[in-house]
Amino acid sequence: MNLDTKHTPGPWHRRIDQREICNADNDVICETWSWMGLLEADANEHLIAAAPDLFIELKTLLGILHPDEKARYPANIRRSLAAIAKAQGLS
Repeated sequence: MNLDTKHTPGPWHRRIDQREICNADNDVICETWSWMGLLEADANEHLIAAAPDLFIELKTLLGILHPDEKARYPANIRRSLAAIAKAQGLS
């Protein structure tokens, strides 16, 4: 499976006091805000910072599947493939 991506490469990390997610060069990728309070903003930051790792690991895991058997994949595998396509802007 091709692991090339168009997004800012990971790892990403949180700049806690400034509510920012940064790349390895400390360049800001995004800022996080929440109308629901700091706990929700913290949770959003953790999820966003983990996104590149989650994306690559899921693609790697799904890459071991045989493409000719796609029709027989369980629903959770099909949802995972759909999530990868969504992350790549393909759906």
